[in-house]
Amino acid sequence: MSNLITRDEIGSLEGAFAPRSLLSLSIFGFRLSCLFASSRRVKMTGKRVAIIILHHDSAWERRAVKGIVVSIMNCYSPEEPPLFDVFSAENSSQRLNEEIMPIIEQNKKQYAAIITSGPWVSSGVKTYMTEHKMKLPQVFLGVQDPVGAGLIKNFEIPQAGIVGVNNAAADYDYCVTVLKEIFPVVKTVLVPYDSTTTPDTMDLEKRRLVDRLKYRELEVRLLPVDVNGDVPRQIAPHLAGVNVLWTVEEPLIQMHAKKLSRLCADYSVLFCSGELASVFQGADIGWGDSGSLQGLYAGQLCFAVSIGIPTIRLKNIEVMNSATTRTNPNFSDGCALSDSATILIRDVIPLGWE
Repeated sequence: MSNLITRDEIGSLEGAFAPRSLLSLSIFGFRLSCLFASSRRVKMTGKRVAIIILHHDSAWERRAVKGIVVSIMNCYSPEEPPLFDVFSAENSSQRLNEEIMPIIEQNKKQYAAIITSGPWVSSGVKTYMTEHKMKLPQVFLGVQDPVGAGLIKNFEIPQAGIVGVNNAAADYDYCVTVLKEIFPVVKTVLVPYDSTTTPDTMDLEKRRLVDRLKYRELEVRLLPVDVNGDVPRQIAPHLAGVNVLWTVEEPLIQMHAKKLSRLCADYSVLFCSGELASVFQGADIGWGDSGSLQGLYAGQLCFAVSIGIPTIRLKNIEVMNSATTRTNPNFSDGCALSDSATILIRDVIPLGWE
C-alpha cells in the first residue's frame, strides 16, 4: 500500500468487497470458516465511466487514462469492469458544453462517475453539472491547486459529489540545483506561458519556478504563447541566446514536446519539463509524474464511488512530486557528466518503463 494513503483512509473501499465470515468454529485447534464475498459488479451504480481530457494529443493525459483504466479493471477483477467512454474537449468550451456534457446528461443513469483531467476541464464539468443539477459523482486529477480552482473548499473536509487527486508543489530548489550541476553553463532560462494570463496571474507553479530561478541568479525570459496556435513556431525565434527551455503546468504547450525537443536540439538548448510524459516524448530532463501514477489513484477513487461509496467518506489524495530526476537516455548518452552529476541522476528510468 502506498504510504500516501493510510489504512484508515481506504478501509471503506476494502469493506465494500472484503470476504465476510458466515460461520466459524474451532476443532482440535483448527479454525474452520465459511466465507462469502459480495459481488463488486452488483454494487455498481452505473455500467459506464466517463473520462474527459483536455486534448487527445496530450501524452500526460493519455498515460493518465491508461492508469485509470488499469486501476479500475484490477479493482473489479475477476468480474467484468464498467465500460469506459473517453472524451476529448480539444480545449473547446463549445465542444465540452454543447457536445460532450449533453451526451453524458442524456445517458446519466448509465454512468457511475465522471473523471476529469486538469483544472480547466474539471471546473467546466463541475459548473455544467451544477447549472443542470446533475448528481453524478466527479473525480478530478492533474490539478495542482483544487481549492484555488474552486473544485473543493479545503483539503481536510470531504465534500459531496466531488473528490480527486492533486499534485503537490514541486521542490524547485532541488530541481535548479540538479540543473546547474549537470548543465553548469546555464545562464538564461526561457519559460513559456499561456498568453491569456500575465506574469502576475499565471499559475502558482510557474511563479514559484521563476522565483527560484531568479533566486539562484539565473536570467529568466518569460514568453507569452497563444496555446491554440503553432506553439513551436512561436517559441523558435526566442531560443537564440538561451540555454534552457523549461515548461511547467502548461499541457497545451507540453503536448508539443516531440517538436519542441527537435527544435531545442537544433538550437543546442536543453529542454526541461515539469512532468515526465514530456521526457518520454523527447525532453532532456524532468521531474514529477508522467500521468500514470495520478491515473492509478483516480481509478481507485472512481472504483469507490462506482460501488456506491459517497464522496463524503473519501479524502482527496495529494500525490507528492518525486525528487528523483529523470533524463532522456539520448541526453545521457550524448554528454559527459561529472561524478556528482551522475550521482544526482543515478535513478534514470529508460523510455517505456511504464
